[in-house]
Amino acid sequence: MEIKQFEINDKVIDAFNYGFSDYVVPLPYMNRGVFINRMIISNCTKYSCSSICIHDGQVVGVLLASENENIFMVNALCVIPEFRGKGAAKLLMNDAVKKSKRKKIVLEVIRENYRAINFYKNMGFEITGNIAYINGRIEHIRKSKDISIRDLSINEIFECQNLIDIPVNWQNRIQCIMTQDFIGKGCFINDEIAGFIIYTDCGAINIKQLYVVENERLNGIGSNLIYSACEGKGFSSIFIETMENKSFFEAIGVKEKIHLYQMEFKKQYLLVGGDFCER
Repeated sequence: MEIKQFEINDKVIDAFNYGFSDYVVPLPYMNRGVFINRMIISNCTKYSCSSICIHDGQVVGVLLASENENIFMVNALCVIPEFRGKGAAKLLMNDAVKKSKRKKIVLEVIRENYRAINFYKNMGFEITGNIAYINGRIEHIRKSKDISIRDLSINEIFECQNLIDIPVNWQNRIQCIMTQDFIGKGCFINDEIAGFIIYTDCGAINIKQLYVVENERLNGIGSNLIYSACEGKGFSSIFIETMENKSFFEAIGVKEKIHLYQMEFKKQYLLVGGDFCER
């Protein structure tokens, strides 16, 4: 087996679909267009960070990754069933560690995916946080007449990033949001921003960021920002990926759908040719 630079072709997409065909949460088959939109564009995947594993001309494993100035994010890792347990995943992850150049390496894994969790632990990762994918239908939020909400400009959305004091997972960072068609709304009190919401609307509302400044929390701002996103859509469905305030969403009728662990690479060495050496 050998590691090669990632590229998009039918063999790679077929291997990716096959590798995830028996996943804990089954992924629907992705054609080329869906794969590019969902796995490359939406996740800010970089070809230079990603790789494929080849055996006798066959693609047997795929690793997709992104990076910014501080973090190297493993977006997806899969190996086709026939080659699991034969070292392909280790080769792919080892290549990712090399490419990370000492940046913090982070990934997400579904809590019930015990095989993957054990693999990552053996590779030097530790669980460092929890992420809840939650969804549901909003039925009982009512707009307050005392709260003023309006659309935000691009510059205002970037300024809002400076307010955030809670963890934001990779896919909901502004760098990834900017690759999608999104809407930003802000709540203002006396011309000062008290909270904001950033979301996409593709039939269902997908909330990317929802934030209320500390001294204005519990005043209905968060629920009214959600109402503003759903207004005119009847009982709108929403989907949000969050590391904080899950109880808030449950209180407005939105339930956890998938629970994930965030894991971070902690060891300062990597596997090279079967031996460990300093990273």
